[in-house]
Amino acid sequence: LARTVEDAALAFALLDGSPAPDLAGASLKGTRMLVLETVALDDLDPVAARGFDDGVAALARAGARIDRATIPAVAEAMDLAGVLFTAECYGIWGETIEANPD
Repeated sequence: LARTVEDAALAFALLDGSPAPDLAGASLKGTRMLVLETVALDDLDPVAARGFDDGVAALARAGARIDRATIPAVAEAMDLAGVLFTAECYGIWGETIEANPD
């Protein structure tokens, strides 16, 4: 979505109407991030996977601590997602769907 953190910050500021943040002196040192390897990376296109891995490596080089985990409960929850999301989406968008069935 963006080539740099600065580009992403500027785009986000533009989208939500806030002032662009001053990133001078910003650091990821001491930041911990988790790469969820359950479901999220399954069947990922090789080019996308390479881009993702490159991005994670860049975060690590910038000082972030990167942990990776497989969480079986996430896979189990995803099996229920279709049932839950369908009902929730219809609850939110039902009137719009019924008014515009095509």
